[in-house]
Amino acid sequence: MAEVVWLAVYYKKGETAMKNMITAGEEYIKKMDMADVGLLKICLFSMGLVSGICVSKKNKKKIGFWAMLISMITFIPLMSKFSQIYKEQE
Repeated sequence: MAEVVWLAVYYKKGETAMKNMITAGEEYIKKMDMADVGLLKICLFSMGLVSGICVSKKNKKKIGFWAMLISMITFIPLMSKFSQIYKEQE
């Protein structure tokens, strides 16, 4: 019984920590400039390369397909939002 209570308390602390981390992340994004965005993109790109190197030859085509699909699914709404902001500035 004590283990269940401990797990519930631990989960609650983890939930609060995650909320705090998300809040801090949102605040950090508000304070980012273009150099920070560029560094973030380079970092994520490099992590993707390292992950891709670790994929076995047998699974490279499957992983490549899913990576391309996810890229397109995320790219379209990002560019849509950007184009709306760009049009507002004209």
